[in-house]
Amino acid sequence: MSGLGALLLVAVTSAAACWFGARVLRLSISRLPAAIGSLCETLGVVLAFLILDVALGVIVALAARAFAVGFLSVYFVADARLPVLALLQGIAFQAWRSAR
Repeated sequence: MSGLGALLLVAVTSAAACWFGARVLRLSISRLPAAIGSLCETLGVVLAFLILDVALGVIVALAARAFAVGFLSVYFVADARLPVLALLQGIAFQAWRSAR
């Protein structure tokens, strides 16, 4: 799918979700900017967790090499599951913060 096609798909589903939220769920449109702000904050926390996870992985790999524990490749932090796990970490952390 091209970039424009993906953007169009996201725009259509976002508009449909906005309509559904306002008409069916009776959500206030005036609260949408606050929700987008909360989304951006959560994405920032997710990015911070991803950076910390990668940095810690690199430090562990380099420490293993320095202390002759064995060769540990730095490429293990390139696992495709790491961003998904960082997403879960960030969402859980934000939920914890908002529960106080």
